[in-house]
Amino acid sequence: MENIAIRAKHITIGFGWDAYERQYSGGYFGGLAASRRKTAVDCDGSAELEFSSSAGEALPAPVRVDYKNPSALEGAVRHNGDSRTGYAEGDDETIDIDIDRIPERVCAITLRLDMLKEKRRSMTFGRVQNAFLRIIDADRGEELLYRDLTGAGERVLECGRLLRDPDGNWQYRP
Repeated sequence: MENIAIRAKHITIGFGWDAYERQYSGGYFGGLAASRRKTAVDCDGSAELEFSSSAGEALPAPVRVDYKNPSALEGAVRHNGDSRTGYAEGDDETIDIDIDRIPERVCAITLRLDMLKEKRRSMTFGRVQNAFLRIIDADRGEELLYRDLTGAGERVLECGRLLRDPDGNWQYRP
């Protein structure tokens, strides 16, 4: 996947996933009357803001925006709430980014989806169904990017980065 230019002034990062189907056999004859139930999966989307430094200046620590720290840069980056199940249709968690309000010192925004709160330690994204990342032009409602994240065998996925070039333009790098 190539880098994608982000020309929108206001974007929404959408993270989505579905609860996985778990088969219950019901005992000896379970294969004859097996039932399927959806099992909730607790994933969390986040954006980590990375700063550049001026000559001789200490580099500030990255700032993470997630359900615990829902806003940064005076509201220029906002997390819109925590989904603990994956039962919702479409985006389960979203982060709004007002590109024009991002200070020049922010050089990159790393997008992550993790399941670190998930109690079942054996759970990885390899078992989660329909995991995805979307970037939407929030002003026009147009989807700029859709990336399928299903099948990865980890508990933390780096979904890509938004990078600012020397001219101040942003692009998505997978």
